[in-house]
Amino acid sequence: IEDNDLFIAEGNEGLVGLLGIEDNTLRYSDYNVLVDSYFYVDPSHRGGTVGVRLMKAATLAAEYRKIPLYIRVSNPDRAKKRGRTDEIAGYFPAGYIVRLR
Repeated sequence: IEDNDLFIAEGNEGLVGLLGIEDNTLRYSDYNVLVDSYFYVDPSHRGGTVGVRLMKAATLAAEYRKIPLYIRVSNPDRAKKRGRTDEIAGYFPAGYIVRLR
């Protein structure tokens, strides 16, 4: 496993989801974490198992490295919809992002 990983979900019609993760050092410490670089599920597959399977695959990579994985939810409209997927995959909220109006 390298510093960056890409997890791909395919269906009968081809690519249906992607989750990229990268190794990062937090700016305020020497603590290494994994963070997502992108997370996409085709709209026709949202609400199904694609997102959960991608998150579980990324979880295995984090467990292998023995460092935490953070998946950002920066779209507040999607946060409520993704909440159930996050819960099923074993994740919980760890903060939030603010923006200037």
